[in-house]
Amino acid sequence: MDFNKFTKNTQTAILDSKELLKSLDHAAIEPEHIMASVCLLEDIKNSHFYKILEILKVDIHKLSDALRDYLKSKPKASPMMVAGDQLAISANTQTFLNNAIKIAGSMQDDFVSL
Repeated sequence: MDFNKFTKNTQTAILDSKELLKSLDHAAIEPEHIMASVCLLEDIKNSHFYKILEILKVDIHKLSDALRDYLKSKPKASPMMVAGDQLAISANTQTFLNNAIKIAGSMQDDFVSL
């Protein structure tokens, strides 16, 4: 996966999900970690994601809370699994991000954005 295929906001959300992962003692980043991080971005209101949520009448704060509650219910990893500064990405997340890159490419877009 080429991290440079993501816009700055998307990269920020992925990197921020690492902090969420650590705070919850999880072993690998799942798509839900990224979604929760997206909800907390400073300029989320300028994103396509936010505009879609508005159209669907989804409250971003309620979505964020629901994602955090869901993530808190997931099993915790052993401290040795979350130690260090490496970014562990689950197979689901790898597939999720690779599919996003493919979709962007099929739309003649060079970058995956929010």
